[in-house]
Amino acid sequence: MINVVDTLSSLIYEVDFSQASRHLLSISLWIPRAANNAVTIVFPVWTPGSYMVREYTRNIESLVASSHAAPHERTLENITSRRIGKNSWQFDTDLATWIQVRYHLYCREMSVRTNWIEQDFGFITGAAAFPYIEGRQSESIDVRLRVPESWGSVATSLKQLDRTSSAVRLRAESFDDLVDSPIAVGSFPVRSFDVGDRMHYFANVGSDERSDGLWDLDKATADVAKIVAEEQRFWGDVPYDNYWFINLLTETGGGLEHDNSTVLMSSRWAMRKRDSYLNWLALVSHEFFHTWNVRRLRPKAIMNYDYKQEQYLRELWIAEGITSYFDDLFLVWTGLCTREEYFCRLSKNIQAVQTAPGRLVQGLVDASWDTWVKHYRPDENTQNARISYYLKGAVLAWILDAEMRRLSDDEHDLAAVMKQLWQEFRHTGYTICDFERLVELQCGTELREWLHVQVREPQELDFVSTLRHFGLRFKAGNGKKEGACDKPTCDVWIGSDSSATESRLLVRRVYRGSPSDAAGLNVDDELVALDGYRLTADAWPERLGMYQPGQELELLVSRRGRIKQLTICLGRKPSHNWQLEIDPAATSAAKHNLNQWLRPLPAASSTLVTSDFQPSNNA
Repeated sequence: MINVVDTLSSLIYEVDFSQASRHLLSISLWIPRAANNAVTIVFPVWTPGSYMVREYTRNIESLVASSHAAPHERTLENITSRRIGKNSWQFDTDLATWIQVRYHLYCREMSVRTNWIEQDFGFITGAAAFPYIEGRQSESIDVRLRVPESWGSVATSLKQLDRTSSAVRLRAESFDDLVDSPIAVGSFPVRSFDVGDRMHYFANVGSDERSDGLWDLDKATADVAKIVAEEQRFWGDVPYDNYWFINLLTETGGGLEHDNSTVLMSSRWAMRKRDSYLNWLALVSHEFFHTWNVRRLRPKAIMNYDYKQEQYLRELWIAEGITSYFDDLFLVWTGLCTREEYFCRLSKNIQAVQTAPGRLVQGLVDASWDTWVKHYRPDENTQNARISYYLKGAVLAWILDAEMRRLSDDEHDLAAVMKQLWQEFRHTGYTICDFERLVELQCGTELREWLHVQVREPQELDFVSTLRHFGLRFKAGNGKKEGACDKPTCDVWIGSDSSATESRLLVRRVYRGSPSDAAGLNVDDELVALDGYRLTADAWPERLGMYQPGQELELLVSRRGRIKQLTICLGRKPSHNWQLEIDPAATSAAKHNLNQWLRPLPAASSTLVTSDFQPSNNA
């Protein structure tokens, strides 16, 4: 490894990628002399930004420990380790020695919150890879990577101290800093751009711009720079020195925010289709907004992370839902999407909320609290019993924004609340009551009481005032595409989803209150026959279209091999269309309100460096 003599008082984590083709990391943790004989190491069970216990220690192989006079000197003795919990080990040691803890880590889970190592590149999530030393989380850490010589690129917000062809030395100021700084290594292009007197880096992991040509890296970098400039201007405060966008083209999706970086996962084909590229830009906008809202402006319950266990909170609808409202708005404000595209994206959120029976079962506060046990574990009953604090939070944020604008004649809006929240609570953390108080200060007690009920009770959202204020309406009709069948039989609806598995037609989801629910249809039932005639997967939709809403039919199903006969009364497809459009009858005042809300703002200046760039020190 790199020979370093000036940091022997630091903790040292050595990471060896020599078994990358096996998806294995060999990790050594060097712990310097301690204040007592007992040393305890603890592996996190979750990572900030993804609120579910993930049991990362399931990927650890052969953890052993030994004592040394100094790092890499002769072993004094092997140390017996005692496992004292599912994620913690304890060692006894002489006060005059160093402890080396060695373990192999299996890294083959492709997500923004786990580790993936292969022959071509490696991606490390701090919480999923490294333990902390109990009582010593605030100490600085040397991270030393041994990488293949062909891997010439490193993407991380950690300070880069030294670099050779096969080794990289990084510095984390604390364990929190290490957890908050994912690392990507491999051979990939990096762009840099300056916005707001801060340097930003865009790493496109999994892309070879010289050969595949699927990503226009210059365009993507320029578009990201527009988002950065707009969000910096929104908050009026830039709380970082430099920032990394680590974009992994892994044919999957997701994003995870960090203080000075974000990890994005997408497809190498994402720029070839307008919708998928807009989705990627919205992901960039969402995760970068978290630089302020969530990473630094946190709910009080997670001001200090406890990596051992859940930290329950009621404010995720603010942290994630409001972020989900603004992420698309920044795209239209920067001119990266049209108003029509924005209405389409907002409409999809509204439709997802309004067609989920769970909206009448679970409120936003409960959805936030339940995230640890429910949000990341969806099942066939999710749509019936739960609501997404992302989606409903975003739609409620839109309604709240409109109400604030309406009540104050556009003097106050949701953006003002977020900025005030930032000014008052970024160092102490906030609660729901703090948020509601700021809403009241700007728009009165009545709005605060309205909001109090909206976030706590599972009730219908009222769009009437919001639509009127902005001069919008929902399109008439049931939203059939041009050329679609307009006969009454096309409106037959039974309220269940099915899919073909090995030539069998199986029920995958049953919507509460639907004809399928009333008939007693169950998930995993095999649909065998309708009205006395055999069903096939290909014929099922067409067969339904041959009947009228209101008809009662005999449905034959196989439930775990037993034939059952059910009676189903065919329903009519819900006719409400949640697609937004401008109301031709909108008043001039409403048109003015719409322009005040969606007006494009002048683009901020930015300097782009479009050649390959790899900083030697990104401190």
